Amino acid sequence: EKLFVFGGSSVDGTLLNDLWIFDQDSLNWNHASCYGSMPTPRKGATLSATEDGRRLYLFGGFDGQRVLNDVVFLELEKLSWTNLPVHVGPQPEAREDHAATIISKYLMITGGATQGGTKRLCDVQVLDLYSPQWECLDEGAYATNLSWLRPRAMYNCFYGNKLFTLKPSMHEKMWELQCMEFALPEDIERLRHSKKRDLGLSEKLELRDEAVCGVSSIELSWRPPAKNAERIERYKLMIATSTGVVKDVYQGKETRFKITGLKPNTEYILCVKALYDDGSFLWSESRPYMTRA
Repeated sequence: EKLFVFGGSSVDGTLLNDLWIFDQDSLNWNHASCYGSMPTPRKGATLSATEDGRRLYLFGGFDGQRVLNDVVFLELEKLSWTNLPVHVGPQPEAREDHAATIISKYLMITGGATQGGTKRLCDVQVLDLYSPQWECLDEGAYATNLSWLRPRAMYNCFYGNKLFTLKPSMHEKMWELQCMEFALPEDIERLRHSKKRDLGLSEKLELRDEAVCGVSSIELSWRPPAKNAERIERYKLMIATSTGVVKDVYQGKETRFKITGLKPNTEYILCVKALYDDGSFLWSESRPYMTRA
């Protein structure tokens, strides 16, 4: 119903920290008088709304002297700004011109550029808004092999619970379009029971006991159900991080996969989902795996 615009730069280059609201019913713009700990003037920041529409979260941007990685939220009912200090987890690199969204209780950011556009970032960071803690979901290591990425170009976009990443070739043609889908632990439990069928032991999908756990990788396999296995179109392997956010790391017909880019001496929870040709699906039980120190 409403569109919110914060800050940016004016025609003469002056950085702003004002808030404007566009009402889609009346088609009118209104300047909002805000209170509290006002964010500094900046450009290239992101503003994300919570799913209940009660708060807006501001992250990062450039204040004219340096890029930022601070988090400030606005209570829409009171129009009051509050700083959100985060002391747990590795802080994400300061950035501008990134993309952000809120899924359930998590603020997710990706991409952007460091100060002056000297470095293009392709990582995915998540912040638990209920118990503030940062965690890196994906370090974006693939970008190190794409030296032709333009520092200020936009390669990432959130849509719903999906992150789309455009990977260009060195000739500036589309090389690959990657889609990363995020789910939450409660979503997985709901999906497990929503289409529950009367499954016999022959229809059980399970992760195998043997897994090769390295310092930064886990290679594992799963046992397909003995019944109707030929009707499985693909498998989806899901991994949960310490903050509880779940993402898929593999989709395909193979029953073995090696996950790389993990943190040493860290426990990860994994489960696999089989998707059938009629739209039904089958989940395995979740299992913990530990990377080596």
